[in-house]
Amino acid sequence: MRKKVVVKIGGALNVTNGAPNLSFIEGVVKQVSGLIDNFWFILVLSGAIPIGISISRDKEINLSPEDKALYSMMGQADLFKAYIDAFREYGVKAGSGNYTTKTLQNDFTSDVFQKAYAKKFVILSNEADNVNPEELDGDNDPLSAKTTIIAKANHLIMMTSIEDGIGCNLHQQKGLRCINNIIKIIEKDSITTNFLDQVDKRTTSRPGSNGIRIKLKSARTACEGGTKKVSIVNGNEKDILLKILLGKQLRGTTIIP
Repeated sequence: MRKKVVVKIGGALNVTNGAPNLSFIEGVVKQVSGLIDNFWFILVLSGAIPIGISISRDKEINLSPEDKALYSMMGQADLFKAYIDAFREYGVKAGSGNYTTKTLQNDFTSDVFQKAYAKKFVILSNEADNVNPEELDGDNDPLSAKTTIIAKANHLIMMTSIEDGIGCNLHQQKGLRCINNIIKIIEKDSITTNFLDQVDKRTTSRPGSNGIRIKLKSARTACEGGTKKVSIVNGNEKDILLKILLGKQLRGTTIIP
């Protein structure tokens, strides 16, 4: 039976100079296509907003929620198309959909995911920013966690531009056990607000990213919802999906319930 995997890909990876990063996207698609017989994938994509800003040729700095929703609507078509075109080159069928954490909480969406699984269709997903402004600042991380739960996926992989995950030296905390960059949640609610504040101070990411804090919160959500493993990894590392899913040693951070 094929394992179900959700891959959340950050905007700093998907976008370069206001356009889809075709070289990076080709690398992701090549890896997914090579694994399609043994794994089923949902790709949760960020990066539509900067693409939309570039298309509009606006020079907005302080964006309102309405601005972000508008630019997301404009940019997501180009982002989805870049992935769909790349998948077609490998003979893999892919389709796109917009979701919110609320719309994911129903049986219909779960049934659609199951149909896609049976047909080996790759799902490309993005937050429906125009109807859910509350999550505009989440960079699709909460959406990826909810998607993982609804799809009953075995593994959530969060690809980011942060170097080497977050490191075990940050996890000397009651309720967490960390060995070789694998964090095991021993006690529920051990990823506390104070702990997240500590992580925020010691990790950095590229501009436009929400950093590691929202990723850890989303990882906690996924684990509490039944996901067996969450990996936070540097998406710029060559063949990172192959290394993770084929069990090879890699840097980054793995969180397990």
